[in-house]
Amino acid sequence: MECFTYFEVVEDTDHLTLRKKGVARQDILVINCYIRHQESIGYGIKKKIDQAMKEGRIIFTLAGLPRVKRYLDEKKGNYVGDLWVDDEVTPLSVNSEERVDFPTQKPEALLKRIILASSNPGDIVADFFCGSGTTLAVAEKLGRRWVGCDLSKFAIQVTRKRLLDIHNSKDLLNEDEKKKKLYGKPVRPFELWNIGNYETIYWQEKQDEYLTFMLKLYQAQPLTGFRYIHGRKGERAVHIGPLNAPLTMEEVEKVVIECRMNNFNKADVLGWEWSYEVNELAKEVLEHIRFAEIAYLEIEPEIEGKKVTLKIADFQIPPTMELTEIASKVEDSRELIDYWAIDWNYKGDTFHNQWQSFKTKRIQRWIMRQGTSMKKQANTR
Repeated sequence: MECFTYFEVVEDTDHLTLRKKGVARQDILVINCYIRHQESIGYGIKKKIDQAMKEGRIIFTLAGLPRVKRYLDEKKGNYVGDLWVDDEVTPLSVNSEERVDFPTQKPEALLKRIILASSNPGDIVADFFCGSGTTLAVAEKLGRRWVGCDLSKFAIQVTRKRLLDIHNSKDLLNEDEKKKKLYGKPVRPFELWNIGNYETIYWQEKQDEYLTFMLKLYQAQPLTGFRYIHGRKGERAVHIGPLNAPLTMEEVEKVVIECRMNNFNKADVLGWEWSYEVNELAKEVLEHIRFAEIAYLEIEPEIEGKKVTLKIADFQIPPTMELTEIASKVEDSRELIDYWAIDWNYKGDTFHNQWQSFKTKRIQRWIMRQGTSMKKQANTR
C-alpha cells in the first residue's frame, strides 16, 4: 500500500461519512492520526496499526470510534492496591471526632470515595451489614438514598443515633479541611423496621408450615392425630399457640384435658401473646414465672397559650434478655431510654424525627421535657 497523506479528507473527520466513502476502519484510524499530528503517515505506523488490529488491540465503538486496549501489567508505575491509605483516607484514630466506638467502624472518607465513584445523587446505596452506619451516614450527606440492615441490635442503635445526630458531623463536600465545616442538615425521614418474630405475617396463611417451623425451632418431635398436642419434647407434650390472637385460658384447659387423655403428665405451651386470665393464673400458681408487662408510654402535656410542653411521666420497655441482665444494676429507670423523638404531625404513616433527645459519646444526659410554640398536638416515639 502506498504512503498515506489523505489531503482530500482532512476536513472530513466524521467516521460514518468516511465509512460510506469506502474507507476501511484502520485507514480511518490512520486519518485520525494524520489530523492530530498534521504530518504524512508512512508504512511504519500503518504496519503497527495492522498488527494491533490482528491482535485485537484496537476495538471500535458503536459510533465507529477506535479505542486501543491497554493492559495493567504493561503499564509503568505502581498498581492501585486493595488497601487504601493515603492523604485523604486514613484509619480512624482514638481521638477521631467521627468515632462511635464500634469495633469495625470505617472512616467516612473511604466510603465517600467508593460512593462517589459508583453512584449518582438520588441513587440507592445498600449496606446489608451496616455496623456503625458509616455507609448510611455518608450516603445521606452525599445526597443518595440508602438502605441498611444488621442482625445486631447494638449496631442498629448506634446507626440510628448517628443518623439523628448527623447535623453535628463533618461536611464531606467541604473542600477546605482547615475550616472543618459541619454538615448542618437534619437527616431526611427514615423508618426502622424490625423483622423479628420470624415475620409472623408470612405464616398467617401457612398454618402447617408454621407449626413445623416452630416445633423444629423448639427442637420438638412433631405428632399427628391430636387436636391440641402438636409435638413432644422428651416426656412433655408441646402445644403451639396461635399467631394472630392471645393464647386463652380455654385453650390451655383443652391442652390439659388432651394431655390427661393421652398419658402426658407435663406440657409446654408456647405462645406469642397471653390473655389476662392466663397471666393472672400463672402469677398465682407459679411464683417463679414472670410475665412481662405490655410496653407503654405515658406523656404529660402542659399547655400554656400556644406553647405545649411534653414530659415523660411513666413508661414500660419491652423485656429482652439484655434488659433482664442490667435491670438490677440501673438505679433510675430513665437510664434505660436510649432516645425519644417527636413528630408533631404524625398521622400513622412515616415518622418524621422533628425533635429528638438522646445520649451520645459527648452528651451523657438527655432532655426529659420538650416544649414548642408551633403546634398544639404531638406524637412521640
